[in-house]
Amino acid sequence: MTYKRRRKAIVGLLMVAAILTTSSPANAHVLYQSGKPYQTNDNCVGSRAEVSHGVNNAGYYKADTTSWNAISWAQCFATNYRPGGYIAVGQDFYRWSGAAWQVCGSQYWSYNQSSAYKVVTYHNAGRLTCLPGWYYTSAASWVNFGSGWQGGGITSGPTPHWIPA
Repeated sequence: MTYKRRRKAIVGLLMVAAILTTSSPANAHVLYQSGKPYQTNDNCVGSRAEVSHGVNNAGYYKADTTSWNAISWAQCFATNYRPGGYIAVGQDFYRWSGAAWQVCGSQYWSYNQSSAYKVVTYHNAGRLTCLPGWYYTSAASWVNFGSGWQGGGITSGPTPHWIPA
């Protein structure tokens, strides 16, 4: 293959790669963080907080709580089904006002209605009047393992996310 043909082939491949990596149907940028706010040798609580542009830049915020079994302090390995009412998740959606973080929206406690290992909440931020701006989501994740509620919180990340509205 000649130099010119190789060059054309490489440029063509780079163009295809650029198109594939920069285009998507909704172009929804997602910022999330997950962790384990509670972990023992027997049980773990998983927490996840997310904020995104969503479809057509309308934005959404989402949080979930997962109940896990553990075999050591280092590993939460299997889902742990809990009876109805034993898994809870709540979330707040914060906007930067220019001087401080202010609550723009909240989803108060959601519980599993029947035996489950996870509860997820989702809210379309496009209905909120505080757009556009910089945002983050704060999730609170709690599980009752039979001896009381265990858990904690997590945010959608160390940096906020811009939602244009």
